[in-house]
Amino acid sequence: MAYSFPVDPGLEPPVQVVGIGRDGAHEHHRRGRAGGPPRLSFEYVVRGRMTANIDSESYPLSAGDVIILPYDRPSMLDSLPGVPWFKAWITAQGNMLDALVSAYNLKYANHVAQCPVKHLYKRAFRISASADLDRHEKQKQLTVTFYELLVELAAVRARRRSSISEAVFRMKSYLDNRIEEKVSLDELSELTHLCKAHLIRTFKQEMGVSPYAYLLTQKLEHAKLLLSTSDLRVKEVARRVGFSNEYYFSNVFKARTGVAPSGYREKTIPDSRPPDARGT
Repeated sequence: MAYSFPVDPGLEPPVQVVGIGRDGAHEHHRRGRAGGPPRLSFEYVVRGRMTANIDSESYPLSAGDVIILPYDRPSMLDSLPGVPWFKAWITAQGNMLDALVSAYNLKYANHVAQCPVKHLYKRAFRISASADLDRHEKQKQLTVTFYELLVELAAVRARRRSSISEAVFRMKSYLDNRIEEKVSLDELSELTHLCKAHLIRTFKQEMGVSPYAYLLTQKLEHAKLLLSTSDLRVKEVARRVGFSNEYYFSNVFKARTGVAPSGYREKTIPDSRPPDARGT
């Protein structure tokens, strides 16, 4: 079952719910996304178990978990053989969606385990199926519900972050201060006195991603800032965020954002020329 809410032509609200649905499987099942429109899908596991794969990261999912599937990175949901599952999803888009997700500290939260948000998904389905509401009123109520979902996900993460272990806190601080450098697992192991396998597992359990994925995301966010606020050449931007090879940096940047560094700069820096001089 699914409901869709297309964006009105000529009107692009900052954030809009564009789809709600539920699905399930009893057999081994794979579903993938790779790129596409700038949307985020918030998927709630109602029952059963499955595995989500986003880039090279793998997340085991069970009832009560939420997985946020990005629009700019490949993702796949895998069934476990013989294990049925059932999930609900809410998909949103908008030119302020990324900023809103970042404001709620959900930028890196692909997986939020055991989150009490089932009632919000039920409400979204009631709104979508209502014969007493027109399309605009449905969208208004769905947008409010979506905001509540973000607030609840952020609150769950905030409560858990308050109990972050000393080892993970030290690793995170170390990585945050070395965005322009290369950091090895040996360094993190020496810093925390943990073996590599254990430190990766611990960091991922508490932060939702591996140390490598966290640092890469931080590097790309810093690169975006440099591209949109400076006239540095792409080669220099790559060097500033710890990439020795400009072409490798460009490939990674495009794979994560859907656009090359030069294209990102053009999109984020307004053209100061008069309208009649553009494109000449």
